[in-house]
This record gives sequence, structure tokens and C-alpha cells, in this order.
Amino acid sequence: MGLKRCGIAETDALQIIASPRATIDADKIEIFLSNILKEEPVESIVIGLPLDNKGNLNEDVEHKCQKVIHFLRENFPEINIFRIDERYSSKLAQKALIQSGMKKKKRKIKGNLDQVSAAILLQDFLDLRHSLLK
Repeated sequence: MGLKRCGIAETDALQIIASPRATIDADKIEIFLSNILKEEPVESIVIGLPLDNKGNLNEDVEHKCQKVIHFLRENFPEINIFRIDERYSSKLAQKALIQSGMKKKKRKIKGNLDQVSAAILLQDFLDLRHSLLK
């Protein structure tokens, strides 16, 4: 989650593979999530923990994250909320976009990067959860 945009990813029914879904203006994230949670079965939501390279919290982004978490807990208490370190997700997403063969013009569209970053975070979470369940 960022101050301007939020990348959204989703997983398949078996919770094995994460896929990019959308990029939403940060100011509209609560409306977007509310619509999704009313229309689709959602067990959990994973929200990035905005840390810098030294592990320090980005207070501005964290404030926005906490606002969204409060909204979710208040309106959808049955949904599990998890946090995962989002360091390097943008760099990994940029690398993935290059390796996928996406043209430079499309890679410059920040929304594409946000979606792939979200998918990487969700995939990391899914992989971690599956390894813990073994």
C-alpha cells in the first residue's frame, strides 16, 4: 500500500498462486475493498508492512495502512488481516516485468508495477503459510 496507489492481488481458490488484480487510488481503497468483501468470499487480507532498507517503518504509509486495517476490523471482523514485509517488492516486480518481456513503455506505468508487487507479496505470504503447515 502506498500513499498514492495500492496494488491489489488475489489468489486462486486453493490459495496456491497469487495473481495481479488491480491498482486503486489510495483514497478509494476502502470503497474498493468493501465492494469486494461484499461480493466475493475472502478469508484473509495481506497488507504490506512499509519498511525501508534498514527496517525502519515509513510512518506516513503506516498511518494509511492502520486506517485501512481499522476500517476492515470495524466493518469486516471475520476477515483475517496479516502483515508482511514489503521491502524489495517493487524491485522484484520490476525485474519480473522485464523478464516477462513487457515493453518499457508499459513498465513505466506505475499501476502495473503496483499490481505485480502486490502479487509478489501475496505469493510470499502463501509460500510462507504453506511451509508452516507442512
